Amino acid sequence: MKSGIVAGVIAGVVGGISAIIFGGLGSMLGLYGLAVITVEEWSIYTIILTVVYGAIFGLLYAKLYDGIPGEGILKGAMAGLIVWFIKDVTTGIDLGLEREPISVVAMLWVGFFTWIVYGLVIGKLYKK
Repeated sequence: MKSGIVAGVIAGVVGGISAIIFGGLGSMLGLYGLAVITVEEWSIYTIILTVVYGAIFGLLYAKLYDGIPGEGILKGAMAGLIVWFIKDVTTGIDLGLEREPISVVAMLWVGFFTWIVYGLVIGKLYKK
């Protein structure tokens, strides 16, 4: 697939499903405390955001493709780790400084699995 945006949207949907699964698992493990929205609301919100982010990061992936180390799905996994670090780890540090540690745990846990899965899928789909 030659379109980074389309590959990104598809990877975003798959990453969003991963976020829902690992978000639920983290909730069952008691990582976040009490939920403030329903599972259904969170699932819809997650899919919408991962599709939007997926398209944006898919466009960036296509533009920065040659500079990302690795080949195929490993290149995608590296891109996913980069997105996770820039998006979730740095934001998590900010939230942690604002004394919201529960949000940090959720962001790091769910974000890791979301963006690794996203990266693996976009690495498989996107061909320059």
